[in-house]
Amino acid sequence: MDAELYKPFKLTFFILKKIGMLQDGEQSWIYFVCGYFFHFIVIYVYIFGQLTYLINAADLMDFSEGLALTTTFIALSLRSINFFRKINKIKTSVEALNKLLRKTDHEASIKDRKFIRQEVSFCYKVYLAFLFSGILTLTSGAFVPVINNKVPYKFWFPFDTNKETSEVGFWIASYILVLHSFPTGILDISLCMLPVIFMAFAIGLLRELSERLKKIKTIEELVQCVTIHQEIKLFIKDIHGNFAETIFFQGIMSSLTLCTGVFTMSVTENLTQLIRIITFLIPMLLEIFLPCYFGNELSIASSTLTTSIFQSNWIDGDMTFKRALMIFTECNRKELKITSLGLFDVNIATFSSIGRSAYSVFNVLKQSTNRNSY
Repeated sequence: MDAELYKPFKLTFFILKKIGMLQDGEQSWIYFVCGYFFHFIVIYVYIFGQLTYLINAADLMDFSEGLALTTTFIALSLRSINFFRKINKIKTSVEALNKLLRKTDHEASIKDRKFIRQEVSFCYKVYLAFLFSGILTLTSGAFVPVINNKVPYKFWFPFDTNKETSEVGFWIASYILVLHSFPTGILDISLCMLPVIFMAFAIGLLRELSERLKKIKTIEELVQCVTIHQEIKLFIKDIHGNFAETIFFQGIMSSLTLCTGVFTMSVTENLTQLIRIITFLIPMLLEIFLPCYFGNELSIASSTLTTSIFQSNWIDGDMTFKRALMIFTECNRKELKITSLGLFDVNIATFSSIGRSAYSVFNVLKQSTNRNSY
């Protein structure tokens, strides 16, 4: 198989390996210890510092700024824990994908894997754009100490970080937060994109199967399509099993992040701060939009299989062939989809619901601020 198809996976696992997250039992004990130590320091210690800051927040504005980052890191901690727990299952899913791609490389007409290439190429471009937006956000935060004379992020330190009273403490805190933000931000994006990459492959496989169904003429060809369809269903089931929990909690945390971020943006009067908040909200929005978008596309690709059957030359087939087509059509009436812990479908409708929920919470915060101002 062309290595070009695996570029999104290669980039993700390269980043995870460099950050010490690739703990699958095949690494040295030094990598094992350093990886978990790094994970503990950059995520859990940071969450502790942010929670301590929230407890001592001066006002609602100060609290909302800190909460936007806290929810982001809580979501990151849940994703990283899930990755540690299921890394071997995720690698097994990659191996299952390899076998499925080899098995479905069957016809000269689709040998170039046009549909899979299109989906994976689009996913990879989105991945790079997501990384760029995240790095842009992190870079804008790095300039805050120089431009605004403030630490870049809301965080509690056991020493004075006010530049006017302790310049040394201010610069130490600023350097720590800036150096900390880049690896955690890139890690967050990589873990967020992992289920999206799997979905992109599933969409490509379904569209490829849809094209094959249009050309079936015999019951033997139909049996091959049914077998491939069953394996794609198992592959999608693995995606759900590996990532359903993290997608669910990501939706909740991102909703809180968005509403507090928009609230902060609506009350800030500093142009530099406003630009920084906007650059922060873009990747936060992508974190929930991308799984919902690709989940929606997966359901659409699944629903087109029935249409493809009717576009085939089924009229010229015998009764056994037609009866088998009817059975397959009935079995395929329920479209394949990714769900969030079985509670919500991962699609555009769910993304809209998250947006409405975030707006409702934003209105509550805004009204509270207006009452306090009188």
